[in-house]
Amino acid sequence: MKIAKLILSFTKFSDGNLVNKAGSINQLMTGNPDFPTPAPPLAELTTAIADFVAARIDAATGDKVKIAAKNQARRVLESVLTQLGMYVMYICNGDVVMLAGSGFDLAKQPEPNPLEQPGVVTVSNGISTGELVARLPRVKGAYSYLYQITPDPYTADSVWQNQPAMASSNTFDNLTPGRRYWIRVGAVGSGSQLAFSPVTSQVAQ
Repeated sequence: MKIAKLILSFTKFSDGNLVNKAGSINQLMTGNPDFPTPAPPLAELTTAIADFVAARIDAATGDKVKIAAKNQARRVLESVLTQLGMYVMYICNGDVVMLAGSGFDLAKQPEPNPLEQPGVVTVSNGISTGELVARLPRVKGAYSYLYQITPDPYTADSVWQNQPAMASSNTFDNLTPGRRYWIRVGAVGSGSQLAFSPVTSQVAQ
């Protein structure tokens, strides 16, 4: 599972919304026990906000020099917010509750690729004695496979032996000839997805 992160780009914010967001972050982090030593200090954020607000007022006249000064003040404020957000992510180490408590916006987590339900496993005897070869039609969305085998009788308390593999076929060896074995395959997808095939059986030769 991927670690939760913050959105540290503020270019899409209008000037007014940027002031509101920065003020909210400043307020939520002030006295917050989760962030005892903000870096940079919140005093620096307070100053950057005030400078940007003042520069916005000056730039309202349309003077090009003052507009340039306003844009520079915005870049400074964005830089302070980005540095502060990096500090927050370091302290939180993926803790979603702590991250949200900082006032920063959480980055959207990518949705896992949907994993199809595995089909029926085909089991046949291998070339050598005591081998069973399990084949499963390739499962869309699977990154790897987990082959499992257990000896007869198959019950709810059966203990499965695991053999992870990247391919959609696998050979079990060192089996007892003449004994029946039960086999199933788990398709492993993103986001800890795991889906098992129906159980099938075969007598080892």
